[in-house]
Amino acid sequence: EQSVQINVDIDAFIARKAEIAATAERLRALVRERELLDVSYEAMAADIGAVIGGVCEFLDPAIDASGTRAALNKVGAKDLRDTVSNVDALLAHDATREFVQAD
Repeated sequence: EQSVQINVDIDAFIARKAEIAATAERLRALVRERELLDVSYEAMAADIGAVIGGVCEFLDPAIDASGTRAALNKVGAKDLRDTVSNVDALLAHDATREFVQAD
């Protein structure tokens, strides 16, 4: 089995996070007068069935999503150091610490 490590560019991470936040704000402004449902990746990874049930309830309470379950399970390295070469730098930086500590 071949192991590959990546290096996360902290400056690129910060810039992309800011771009995503700005895009999200523009989208919120477009639909400000409409009811919204906020769904996060973390919630879906934790319990996709509950999230899909919430989406169905939001769209149409008559939809029965009780049989919904995840077709795939989230997988990650047991130790992030196995796949990320600069984990210590990411942990030391305020902007990336939460990213590294998630999950």
